[in-house]
Amino acid sequence: MEGLSISSGGATDESSKRSAAELKKLMVSFRERFETLYPVVIRRVSISPQDLKDSHDWGDTSLATKKGDQYLLVRIEKRLSPEATILVAAHELAHCIQWRANEDTRKNDHDPEWGIAIARIWSELFAE
Repeated sequence: MEGLSISSGGATDESSKRSAAELKKLMVSFRERFETLYPVVIRRVSISPQDLKDSHDWGDTSLATKKGDQYLLVRIEKRLSPEATILVAAHELAHCIQWRANEDTRKNDHDPEWGIAIARIWSELFAE
């Protein structure tokens, strides 16, 4: 994800609305075409500078629990441009497809299984 940028003044209302609308559209298509071990929820959040360790930390995916129900929580930096937001979302959704019950035993989260998942996302959601 090298080359992604955060706008210096934060997301404008217009770009924020556009990002939200595009994410909603992406998630509808994703849910129609892919199965995941747990339901997926995407949140646009402000990730603290301490958490932005390198250019790859524009988003993350983790297993969360609410009222006893587990789900995959995808967090995406809200100051990203709409285009970058969609790229990061696709990256994180690939992690949702590859997520498995024993996820903590995975040696590399960008393994061949992730590569297949991101290829499927690009093929099914972005191909014209």
